[in-house]
Formats: sequence, structure tokens, C-alpha cells
Amino acid sequence: MTLQLFVAIVEEQSIAKAAEKKNIAASAVSRRISDIEHLFKVELLRRHSKEIAPTPAGFALLEHARVILGNLSKARDRIDGISAGQAWVDPGLPTSL
Repeated sequence: MTLQLFVAIVEEQSIAKAAEKKNIAASAVSRRISDIEHLFKVELLRRHSKEIAPTPAGFALLEHARVILGNLSKARDRIDGISAGQAWVDPGLPTSL
């Protein structure tokens, strides 16, 4: 969820707009971003008067966040398919013995 919020902030260039988009209080969004900045010990977003822009570290996180979120979406789709009874073959297993 925090990565989704981070991507939304960068895309919207605003914590308030991202919070509204995700239906979360802006203060909670700010707190989560502050938490990940403390975790990585680096500023991820530059806060200007009414605009927010990613720092170089923020751009790096954005790139990886999009990949991670894409992979999570693919995993969710695969799990949903398995739950719905769709066949799934492990690509690492031989198809014949």
C-alpha cells in the first residue's frame, strides 16, 4: 500500500491529491512517506510550495515500485486464476517424464 501511495504522490505531484485519490487522510500519507524516508535514510520527495517532485533516490524507488506493483498484480491474477480452477503449469517442471 505504501508503494502505491508513493507512486500516486509522484503522479499527482501532490500528497493531498494522492490522499484523495486513495481515500486516505493526507496526514496518514505524509506519515507513511516519512516512514519510508527514515527506513532508507534518504529524502525521496522534494516538497516545494504546492508541488512535490521526486529526488534522484525517489526516481530510483519509483522505478522499482512500478515493477514491484506490476509483479504483485501478475501474482494476484495468477492466484485468482488458480482459485477459479484454471490449470497452471510450473514453467520449471518438465511437461513429460
